[in-house]
Amino acid sequence: PVFWITTVLAFFYYSYISLYLFRKNNRYSHMGKSILILVYILPIIATLLQLVFPAYMFIWSTVALSLLMFYIFSLESQFAFDIQTGIKNREAFEIEMLQFQKYRHEATLFMFDLNNLKLTNDVYGHQEGDKLLCAIADSLITCFSSLGNTYRIGGDEFCVICKKLPKQVAQGALQAFEDHVQDLNTKRRHQVEVAYGFA
Repeated sequence: PVFWITTVLAFFYYSYISLYLFRKNNRYSHMGKSILILVYILPIIATLLQLVFPAYMFIWSTVALSLLMFYIFSLESQFAFDIQTGIKNREAFEIEMLQFQKYRHEATLFMFDLNNLKLTNDVYGHQEGDKLLCAIADSLITCFSSLGNTYRIGGDEFCVICKKLPKQVAQGALQAFEDHVQDLNTKRRHQVEVAYGFA
């Protein structure tokens, strides 16, 4: 008689995970997405089994297992992100580069080096240097999120990895980035200067 409770809870769980996957779609690698899909599908299978075999309780244990897997996955995924800027870190960069090498995929790499970070830290303090790093990270995400993944690979170094792009598209993305930085500099007290290139 209270079967509807488990069904409503399961539906809530499916809706929550669907929303989460949709909002965080670009944060995870292909492997990460596969794990999340497995976490998502497990309770659906349990619900179908529950409908076929109403005498057995599949939903509670499966939802509990899926939530545990989801929690562990969420904790582990945090280690792939840079704390200061919120973009992927050097470890995540190395993993993606290995994937490109393993499957012999051609790629376009954009490299960015923030100029005068040490000078900014020395003269204005590390808090201002952190704001500079976050400003560049935000600019890179704005201009390159549709093309590839953005990483902080060093103290003042950033990289964007994309599947191989035509030269004109790559140059257009860099021009959009340059325009974005110029616009940013009209609103900032300390100017952002970036050296960059692609191959």
